[in-house]
Amino acid sequence: MRRALLIILVFTAYWIVLPSVFIVLGWRLDRVLGFAPLGGTLRIAGCTVCFTLGAVIVLLSVHALWRRGGGIPLSWIRPPDRLVDSGPFRLWRHPIYVGLTLIVGGIGFAAGSIGVVLFSTTLFVLLWLIWAIVYEEPALRRRFGAAYAEYERGVARVFPKGIGKSGSATRTLNDQG
Repeated sequence: MRRALLIILVFTAYWIVLPSVFIVLGWRLDRVLGFAPLGGTLRIAGCTVCFTLGAVIVLLSVHALWRRGGGIPLSWIRPPDRLVDSGPFRLWRHPIYVGLTLIVGGIGFAAGSIGVVLFSTTLFVLLWLIWAIVYEEPALRRRFGAAYAEYERGVARVFPKGIGKSGSATRTLNDQG
């Protein structure tokens, strides 16, 4: 029961509360700086492209972690036991964050808010980069060793270098030698 409650709280904080805070901050910035609302084709196209692309990236990433990695994005519940370096993980080391950033930007376009599109998405990227660099990547280095070090050399955090150089679809903890 306690574990289920904790899962619900973390899910709510990460997927609902945090993006909502960024959106509200962006709206406030619109008012403070006097930004006019986005309209017309830019608003519709920006919303559609960002939200759709972000949702697809998140869903494909979660699916890859489950099917190829044997775990879920909440590593303290069921961490993947295999390093996934295929699918969206061939382009970015943290594709779920990339997808969520696009979703926040898509919501900004839907709301017609320049503040959300520019400020909130930038703030979101900075915060998840700090989290990834300080917490997630050191934990992954400890967990997967040399396999993760090789993966890091071939795959970018944010801006894709192209298709990852790591080659194999997955690596297990036993593949480290």
